[in-house]
Amino acid sequence: MNMFQVAPNGKIYGSTWNGGLYALHVINHPDSMGMSCGFVYGGQPTLSNNSFNLPNLINYKLGPLIGSGCDTIPTGITETKAMILEPRIIPNPANKYAYIEMGSQGNYQFALLNDAGQILDKKETKQVDIFDTEHLASGIYILQVLNKTTSQITSSKLVVTH
Repeated sequence: MNMFQVAPNGKIYGSTWNGGLYALHVINHPDSMGMSCGFVYGGQPTLSNNSFNLPNLINYKLGPLIGSGCDTIPTGITETKAMILEPRIIPNPANKYAYIEMGSQGNYQFALLNDAGQILDKKETKQVDIFDTEHLASGIYILQVLNKTTSQITSSKLVVTH
């Protein structure tokens, strides 16, 4: 039995019936047919061995439920442009892959650059994607993030070690 669930970032994540994998499978473009859907076996690293259960992927974009006590609970979280543009890179240093996640959904372009500024790989995403670092030489790379909606650009260091 496989279990798949749509996440708030618009991608579909799934596990296998017997677990045994420290990752979830990902369908990056669920609205596309066939191979263009971007299915990645074990594409989302996890910190624990998955099973046939998925975490509760809560959709926070549903809006308030009028009359609910939860509407009055302050979180203390305020989004700023710095928070939105700061990518989270896991693991860093990376060996086989680098998982990149933005703090909120948007229209992003991730570019991986070498020390000469040459683009080695480029990804279009709404929030999350993965770079294969296994074929890269050990060293320091630059992850450049372009918010295509606001034209803001930020960059972070990605260390690759083998």
